[in-house]
Amino acid sequence: MFLLIEETSAGLFKRDRKTIRFENGLDRGTDIWVHCKSGDRDIGEHKLKNGEVVEWSFKPSFWGVTLYYCYVAWWGEDGKWTAAFDIYGGDAPDIYKRSCLYWSARREGICFSNSNTCQNEILWFPYYNYVKG
Repeated sequence: MFLLIEETSAGLFKRDRKTIRFENGLDRGTDIWVHCKSGDRDIGEHKLKNGEVVEWSFKPSFWGVTLYYCYVAWWGEDGKWTAAFDIYGGDAPDIYKRSCLYWSARREGICFSNSNTCQNEILWFPYYNYVKG
């Protein structure tokens, strides 16, 4: 009984490192501006060309309250498009058991992948919409 409790409590306190990867999956020639941050860490502003990525790693807080959020903007033939969204924690999908969280800005919106490995053999699922203007 004691070993079971010890293993369970060790699992509760284990905080595996997470990697977030965000790519520009928009049309060739369309740049996107990305700015992601948490309450205590600013990833900075990045201008990504088609196919480029911004990636960072972190250990979630012991209390399970880690939140990273992003703002993105891009310009198409029909004007400016933006999105503000939680990329980890908050309103993001419940994906805490994954080690890699792979996101992509695509025409249909901000999409999340079905991959846990951050590889390209994935399916994309639209998760957040853009706002025009």
